[in-house]
Amino acid sequence: MKQLLILIIILLRGLLPVMAQAGNGMERAALLLKKAEQSYRSKPLAFTVKFTYSNEHTPGNILDSLSGSVEMDGSKYWYLLDSTETISNGKYNIILFREDKQMLISPVRADSMAGQNPVAYSAALLLKAGATGCQISAEGRQKVLQVSFPETSEFKAVSIYIDTVVNRITTMRYLVKTTSLMDPGGDPQQLDGYEEYAIVKAVYYDYREIKPDSERFNERRFFTKEGDDYTPAAGYKEYRILFTTPKQ
Repeated sequence: MKQLLILIIILLRGLLPVMAQAGNGMERAALLLKKAEQSYRSKPLAFTVKFTYSNEHTPGNILDSLSGSVEMDGSKYWYLLDSTETISNGKYNIILFREDKQMLISPVRADSMAGQNPVAYSAALLLKAGATGCQISAEGRQKVLQVSFPETSEFKAVSIYIDTVVNRITTMRYLVKTTSLMDPGGDPQQLDGYEEYAIVKAVYYDYREIKPDSERFNERRFFTKEGDDYTPAAGYKEYRILFTTPKQ
C-alpha cells in the first residue's frame, strides 16, 4: 500500500513543540518526548525500524509490513523504507520513489526548522489529529504514553513507548481508520478483508552511534541546482523531479 508508506512518512515528520501547549497530560508527554529528542540530537545515530499492519481485532495476523533503516545527525536525517528513500538536511526535504523513478523536492521553511527528527517529533502530529489527552504509565524501564482522541478523529488511540534509561522511543502503535491508509481513488474492493480500524505498529531497534559525515545529507548526491533549473545527479538521471511548492 503506497498510501500506508506515505502515512508513515508523514508520521515520521511531525512537529513536537505544540504538544507543550496542550492540557490533559500532554504537557508531561511533551517533557518525556523532549528528553528523547535531546537524546537523538546529542550524537549521530543509526537504527532500524519495522512497521506492521493488521486489523484491530486480529493484531497477530500481519497483513502488510515494511522495514527500513534510519540515519540522523541533529535535525538532519536519512531513511530508507521499502523502495522509498527520504532525506532532510535543513535546506531540502527529498523523497525518492524508486519504483516510479520520481524525486519529490520541497525546500525546508525557516519556521519548520525547530523539528524534523523522524522519531521523537512524530507524536506531535497527534495534536493536529485532535488528541484530547494522554495517560502515562510505567512498564519496567519504559514509560507508556496512551494518547486519546475524539470520535471524529481518524485516530482511535496511539501508544508511545519510551525507554527512559536511554531516552529513546522503542515502539509506536497507531489505531487508525483503515480508509485513511488506502490509496485514494482506488478500487473499493481493496477494503475487502479489512476492518474499520487498523493497527500500524512501528518498532525501533538496533540503535548505534555512527561517525559524523556531512556528505551523508548533501542534496548534491541527488540533484544539482543552477538558477531555477534542477537536474538529477548522475545516479538518478532517469528520475523525474517534482515539487511540492514552487521552485526556490
